[in-house]
Amino acid sequence: MDATPSGNFTQKVNAVIEKTKPENIIVIFGLLAEKCLYKTAPGGMKKGFEVFEVPDAIVGKTPESKEKAIRKMIGKGVQILLLE
Repeated sequence: MDATPSGNFTQKVNAVIEKTKPENIIVIFGLLAEKCLYKTAPGGMKKGFEVFEVPDAIVGKTPESKEKAIRKMIGKGVQILLLE
């Protein structure tokens, strides 16, 4: 993952910010999809934010439980920001 200012990931995040306005979005990634992220995403949406998650930058207890948590978050309206 290239998160430098000129990196592909940074360019994608910037494109999302330009499209949705910075004050209305949250981009989430980190540890434990099943716990921290699963609670953060709906909380942000309840407060009126458009929530994006970066699956390639998320860790789960197991690959299966991570995938299940991501699918649940998508079902609740969280959008995906893919690294390529």
